[in-house]
Amino acid sequence: MRELEKKERMNYYDEEITQKLIQAQIELANSKMTSNLDALGPAKNEFKRSSDDPKILLKVNLKSTTSVVQSNALQSIKPAHESSKPAETSKLLKKAPKDPLEELRETEIKKRLRVTRENWLFPDIVVKVMHAELENGKYYKHKGVVLKVHEKFIGEVRMLDSGDLLRLDQDDLETVIPRIGGKVLIVNTAFAGATGALVAINSETFTALIRIDKGINKDTEIWLPYEHFSKLTVQ
Repeated sequence: MRELEKKERMNYYDEEITQKLIQAQIELANSKMTSNLDALGPAKNEFKRSSDDPKILLKVNLKSTTSVVQSNALQSIKPAHESSKPAETSKLLKKAPKDPLEELRETEIKKRLRVTRENWLFPDIVVKVMHAELENGKYYKHKGVVLKVHEKFIGEVRMLDSGDLLRLDQDDLETVIPRIGGKVLIVNTAFAGATGALVAINSETFTALIRIDKGINKDTEIWLPYEHFSKLTVQ
C-alpha cells in the first residue's frame, strides 16, 4: 500500500515538473519573439512627412546618357591643328597675288562695260518690231533685218516674212537673241561694234555671256543684258 502511494506521488511530481518545463519553454520562446519584433520596429508604420521636415532631392546619373553626350562632345571638338589647316590654306589662296596685267585687264573691261550709248542700231542685225499700232498690228513682234541707219536712231528694216521695207525709230524695235553658239553683234557699252558668239544665257538676270571673236579683245568673255547685243545676219 505504501509502495503504491509512493509510486503515485512520484508520477504526480513528474507530471508537474514536465508541465513547468513546457511552460518555461513557451515563455522563453515568446520572449525571444518579442525581442526580435522590437528590434525590427513596428510591423506596419506609414511614412508621413511633417511640414517642418526638409525636402529630399534625389539626383540620378544615367551613365549611358552621359557617355553618349561626352562622346558627341568629343567628336565635335577637333584638334586645333586639323581645323586650322583648311583655313590657313584658304587664306593663302585668297592672299595669292594676281597677275598685274590680268588685274589691269579686268579693270579695263569693267570700265568699258559701264559706258552706255543712246543709239544702238547697227546694219546687219536682226530686230523685232514692237510697234503694236503700225498697220493695225500687222508687223507687231515680227522680225526684220536692219539695212541702213539714218540719223543714228532711224532704222531701215526689211521684214523677213513679207519682205516689206519699213522705216522705224529704234524705240519701236527690240534686239533678238540667237540660239547658243549663234553669231551676235554687241550694240552697246564701249564694246559696241564687236562681233562674238553667244555662250550662255541667264534667264533669271536677263543676261548672256558673249565671247568676242575678233580684234584685240578676241576670246574675251563678258556678261551683257539682252538689249546690249543682237543676232547678226552676216556670218
